[in-house]
Amino acid sequence: MSNETYTPAEEIPGPKVWPIALITVTISGFSYSLGLTYTVISLVLESRGFSEAQIGLNGTLSGLGIFVSSMLVPKLSGWFGYRILVMASALGSAVLVIMLPMVDSFVFWCIARFGMGFLVTGIFVGGESWLNELSEDRYRGRVMGIYAMVTAGGFAAGPFTVGLVGIDSILPFAICAGVLAICAIAVAPLASNDVKPSDHLTLTQSIMNLPKVAALIPTLTFAILTMAYFESASHSLMPAYFSALGFEDARIGFFIGLLFIGAIPAMPLVGWLGDKFESRSMLTVMTVLTLILCLVFPTVDFGSWLVYPFLTALGAVIFGTYTLALTEMGNRFKGATLIAAMSGASIAWGIGSTIGPYTSGWAMKQFGNNALPMSFTIIYAVLLTIALVRIKAQKKIIKS
Repeated sequence: MSNETYTPAEEIPGPKVWPIALITVTISGFSYSLGLTYTVISLVLESRGFSEAQIGLNGTLSGLGIFVSSMLVPKLSGWFGYRILVMASALGSAVLVIMLPMVDSFVFWCIARFGMGFLVTGIFVGGESWLNELSEDRYRGRVMGIYAMVTAGGFAAGPFTVGLVGIDSILPFAICAGVLAICAIAVAPLASNDVKPSDHLTLTQSIMNLPKVAALIPTLTFAILTMAYFESASHSLMPAYFSALGFEDARIGFFIGLLFIGAIPAMPLVGWLGDKFESRSMLTVMTVLTLILCLVFPTVDFGSWLVYPFLTALGAVIFGTYTLALTEMGNRFKGATLIAAMSGASIAWGIGSTIGPYTSGWAMKQFGNNALPMSFTIIYAVLLTIALVRIKAQKKIIKS
């Protein structure tokens, strides 16, 4: 990692606001597509009589695709740059999405789910690393807060679209493919703002280096894992969770959308707090709040007005941990080390996305509906434990 060469953000010509805005819109368009397709896929599979465990398995394959792709992204970004990586990932995802309603096969849908997970890594890791390179330390938290706000809006709009267009036609898949094509076009003009992180490691050495970099930031890495666990399990199994409570498809899409709506107004504030105070301490605060809300989840009456403040608050604090983790990574790393850290975090995302739907689906089958929120409680309790242990260890180092 010693002889890394990359284009520093400070040397990129032209104003940064325009490229940052385009990259943010591109990633948010992709989050919209994920929110739409993941909800549609789960509801379609459920309507065809597949069990929670099978739906969870389908969601798990997306996480496995993320895991595999994460090991290749550092070298791919060095070879082609972030712009080509994001464009190719978006176009490839569009092709897979439009094929889904054309092939009536559970096996194909599982293969496509793996492929979509594989391609999502190029957009999120490449795009988020790109944003970090273009952002200066003094306002990185605010950039990431706005990015998380727009991305949360995309995740929220996806499930809401399900309520508008339904799941019985090709329309939701066509909308998704169209949005993905626009995502690819949006970053096409940014050749002069591209960044190519590179080092002299071989592909094998680059892959082996990822866990070493991730090990330097265990709290941040596990924060990404918990976010992935929640995101994948909620998209894959909350439709089944709310269906078991007697709610119809449109209402279910509305509930899932509320989770992400809560992050929209909150993320700029979280980003500002990350710039003003130590982002690692703020991450611990967000984790405590998330854990409290997860504990309360099984007691909420989703037929009452309490559903609105509860789900929006839960989405806000969960996205807050993610935003602060991204901010801290950008503050600590640059160039090839940054993409290695982001790829290591993406592997953590892949692990979280893999175990989230499957373990939660299995738990729901064994222990009932409330096993879903209890699984969220357990994973965030682990995150809080790691964060507190790291804080205590750092204090000992400072005193010594």
